[in-house]
Formats: sequence, C-alpha cells, structure tokens
Amino acid sequence: MMLARWSPFVPVRTVPRLFEAWTPFAPLAFRQPVDVQRTDDGYRVEAALPGFKPEEIEVTVERSTLTISARRSAETKTEQGRYLRREVYSGSFQRRLALPAEVKAEDVRASYEDGMLRVEVPYTPTSHAVRIPIGAATQPAQTEEPTA
Repeated sequence: MMLARWSPFVPVRTVPRLFEAWTPFAPLAFRQPVDVQRTDDGYRVEAALPGFKPEEIEVTVERSTLTISARRSAETKTEQGRYLRREVYSGSFQRRLALPAEVKAEDVRASYEDGMLRVEVPYTPTSHAVRIPIGAATQPAQTEEPTA
C-alpha cells in the first residue's frame, strides 16, 4: 500500500463519497404563490387555486394580517390500477400577508371564480402630514413693578 498526501486539487473521485445515499434537497413544502397589487383605493391580492371549491377556501383578517387557507383532500379510489407517481397536491396550505394599519377587516371582500381567488382590501388613510404655520412669538404683557 502506498501512502499519498491529500491535496484539494486531487480529482473528486479520490475523495470518499460520504453523501452518496443522502438526498441533497428535502421535498419542498407546498407554498401557494400570490400576486399583490396596489390600486387607487387599496390593495388586490390574487391567488390561483385551481381545483378548489369555494367552501374549501377560508379568508380571514385578524390584527392587520390577511390569512388565506385552503384544504383539499384527494381520497379518490381507482379500481383500474395503482399510482406510479402522484403529483396532484392534496392537503392544506396557508399564506399570511401583513396589512397596513389603516385597513378595516369589515371592508375586505373576496371572490372566487374559475380557480382564481381575488381579495379586495380597501384602505382609508388615517391622517396625512399637515404643515402648521409658525407665527411670531408673543411675549407676555409687562406688569409694573411696585415702587418702594
């Protein structure tokens, strides 16, 4: 047996393959993408939710946080064969978006049509900066000092 000095420049095939059985990427969790637009009177949030029924979707606003959650169960049985690969998502997901403080939960509206969830979030500006003019300072009236 011949001893050889290790060098970082030696081809990879000589380095022990410690991670051959290790999967480099864990399966990714399902994260529904959303689009958020700024409109003239608020915000519009759109999420593509194909295959969901309106009763499977829940939209809530609590403490300036918009939450979109949905649950789908795919418990269909096939008598003709078994799945070799199943990629259609079943389960639940949840997305949370921070809203500005000037949003009132009572004004938020949601609609679902053709697999697209649209949430309209109107806002009312609470107050904006106002310039306050500065006038000349007035001095208090002089009182006469008593003479002794």
